[in-house]
Amino acid sequence: MKIRQSVFLGSLLCLAGAMPLADAASEAETKPLPLAQAIARARELAARELPEHLRAIDARKTAGDFDANDFFKAYRRLRMDDGYTLDYVYRYEFAGGEPVLFARKKDEKAPETHAEFLAWALLRRLNDEKAHAQYAGMAEKAAKAESEIDRHAALEALRSAAAQAAPAAGDPEEEWIEHVRCDGTPEGWQELGALYVTAKQFYLFWHAAYNDRMLIASREALEQAIERIGEGAAPFPPESAGKARALNCDATVETKDGKTTVSFLTFTNWGGFQRLTLTFASEFPHKLLDSEIEPLVEYDCGILF
Repeated sequence: MKIRQSVFLGSLLCLAGAMPLADAASEAETKPLPLAQAIARARELAARELPEHLRAIDARKTAGDFDANDFFKAYRRLRMDDGYTLDYVYRYEFAGGEPVLFARKKDEKAPETHAEFLAWALLRRLNDEKAHAQYAGMAEKAAKAESEIDRHAALEALRSAAAQAAPAAGDPEEEWIEHVRCDGTPEGWQELGALYVTAKQFYLFWHAAYNDRMLIASREALEQAIERIGEGAAPFPPESAGKARALNCDATVETKDGKTTVSFLTFTNWGGFQRLTLTFASEFPHKLLDSEIEPLVEYDCGILF
């Protein structure tokens, strides 16, 4: 009897000891990360090989493909607007492939192809039933195109129609950011800007690989970027490396007149070190109002796709 009691008490003690550890693990998964770590985590999440089934016209993702909502595991000061989820379709064309992000209601049927997305985004802006039928037909034409050239032309017609239907609404492929909320702190704004850049950098194929902009938010990240320049490409002159090491890697945030500006030091193999400045509407929805790039230390890897 004493043995059974000892085993029972020992089990309770083990459970009691495990509970704080579980709580600590849960807290560690939700506690905001320093910006440099959040960016590194996002890049780690995005570093995935393009699945073979997405290398096709009208590619459709499957349940096992990357979930764009995983980026919130890195950017923990951000969340989707209530009732919304972050989703994407895959745009695969003769010149390359990349994800196209969009926000949708969780209980809403998601478009599965790029053509379906363009029609879906366009129809959301219109209330005319005739227009609905017309643009739905354009989407079907794009989906059934026998050649990539015909498909590309049909998609461009949809894009043009979307721009004409609601010019003030902006690019339908940029609307997703307006459904992302930040906690209002400077660090939250930094994460919003970082998400805007890094969330579109997974499953990049061929020409889309030009979208390699790296956000640099620490001296360590800056040094790592400098050391990797020229691997299998044009060398980085020592004098340029010296100039790069003198750059300020702090991300800055400024709110004024209803606008919040976030600025990052960045690096791209097709431009070098640059200062990227993004301007968002301070009030939700945080629409992207402007973006500017300032060259700092130029570099071109010399690789052409």
